[in-house]
Amino acid sequence: GKSALLAADYQEILLNCLALLLQPFADNEKTKDEPNYHDAFMPVLEEDQKPFLACVIANVLQLADQSPYRAVQIQALVALTNLIKSIINYNGHEVLRQFLPGITENLLGILRGDFKRGSKVFKLAADLWYILLNALFNDNQVDYKNKQNNAESGETSKDALWVSDSVSKLLVAFSKIFQTLGGMDQQLHWKRVEILSSWAGNLLISCGNVFY
Repeated sequence: GKSALLAADYQEILLNCLALLLQPFADNEKTKDEPNYHDAFMPVLEEDQKPFLACVIANVLQLADQSPYRAVQIQALVALTNLIKSIINYNGHEVLRQFLPGITENLLGILRGDFKRGSKVFKLAADLWYILLNALFNDNQVDYKNKQNNAESGETSKDALWVSDSVSKLLVAFSKIFQTLGGMDQQLHWKRVEILSSWAGNLLISCGNVFY
């Protein structure tokens, strides 16, 4: 009804405001050397703000996955992408590690969900997941050779254990993605196949030593 449409309009407006608010922090090349931006965003990453940050991420993800309105889904993913890029730019990788399971579960739901979901929503979800995985598991980010040597010598760091545990869980998620890909009508859903194939190729290039 009209009330539902009105609520969706408000949601879209609020998500757009959030995306615009975060854009300067996400655009690190322009703001990384400006102390005002640094001082404004860093409090978001403090320990006592994690419950608030988790609430924001959870609610935006819920709108991206469950809103019946495509415009809201798109704007939610744009806002969340700007938030994740901002956290990455200000070295909040430890924060993202804590949120990785929940974000992955929700994005997996979008990527394996309703085939009627528009290709733009699908691509935004795939791109966001790649940004997150690349930040945490990039071959330059993860000292793979040292971790391998530590494992061979019997020394396993807490960081190496997290990487190993996370990779094993993510590989299960990847298998579900490829099962979905294999079950698609290649002609009817060619755009989705193209997006997933590109996503897998980019991940192989940037995180190949870790995942493959």
